[in-house]
Amino acid sequence: TPYAYYALFLLVLANLFNYLDRHIVSILAPAIQAELHLTDAEIGFLLGTAFAVLYGVLGIPMGRIADVLSRKRLMAGGLALWSGMTALAGAATGFLSLSAARVGVGLGEATANPVSHSLLCDYFPARNRSAVLGCYLASVYLGIGISLVLGGLLIQHWSSWCGSFPGNACSLSSWRAGFLIVGIPGLLLAILIAFLREPPRPH
Repeated sequence: TPYAYYALFLLVLANLFNYLDRHIVSILAPAIQAELHLTDAEIGFLLGTAFAVLYGVLGIPMGRIADVLSRKRLMAGGLALWSGMTALAGAATGFLSLSAARVGVGLGEATANPVSHSLLCDYFPARNRSAVLGCYLASVYLGIGISLVLGGLLIQHWSSWCGSFPGNACSLSSWRAGFLIVGIPGLLLAILIAFLREPPRPH
């Protein structure tokens, strides 16, 4: 139905933000390291361990939780959490606060795949699921690609772009602006996902 495709569109966008928020830190890392005076070991922890450990551990229980709770609310809550923590990373003052934000991103993103796959398999009949999941997974590479391009552009051009943003945006460094720019839209998308109709579960 058209509504199923609308739900697919929102979930594809959510997965795009999933990988955008996850990977933009890699292109912003040199600027973060310079401003916060982080060691190579600390920046390595932020790029991998801070996110991956919690994400990997929680993926299985999140799948079980998605079997019993409202999936649209779980997805919206996870998206709001990882987007909010991405935006909060822009206010980090050191290694510990930035690590806490990245751990929060991992916690929120652990909901994304189990919940989205479950929803999509119930929104669409079995004959369409391969194509639907293919569209959903294509957003992985779009998100990674956009994160690298957007992050690079912000590092290079933020000083000339900041005047177009409201408030005292030019007081923000490029990496702080990057986290805010990719984090805040996810909060708005979470509201739309929260109002999706929950599809019936198969018996």
